[in-house]
Amino acid sequence: MLLCLTSIISSCSLDIEKTLFKKNTNKETKTLSVFFEANSYNVPDIYIKRIEEFAMFIANNSHLKVRIIGNTDDKGSSEYNIALGQRRANVIYRIIKILGANEEQIEIISLGKEKPIYNDLIQDKNELAKNRRVDIICSRT
Repeated sequence: MLLCLTSIISSCSLDIEKTLFKKNTNKETKTLSVFFEANSYNVPDIYIKRIEEFAMFIANNSHLKVRIIGNTDDKGSSEYNIALGQRRANVIYRIIKILGANEEQIEIISLGKEKPIYNDLIQDKNELAKNRRVDIICSRT
């Protein structure tokens, strides 16, 4: 993984701030969602490059504030899901920190199963799987 991180650092174009932010109600924000398998906090390989690019952007823009929010599906107890959401958020935090983001920029939160995108009334398991995620939200201060 370090070899991959090093190659991204040396080849990543960081002149992307204008295209990364979208206008929100009163702040400009950028969000990246990383989805996980059930009961897992292993980052799927398909997200590594995007997380690395996002992390390099954060590291090179110290004026940004970052919230890393861990979420889970509704299977299991609230306590279990808060802990799983925290583990998911922590693994993303470690990647971002390794690539140079200042810990003062970052806030880590676990919501567990408390704020799902989709509720358990939805029958489509693919839609429910979208609750198993970490949202990385950057905003300008």
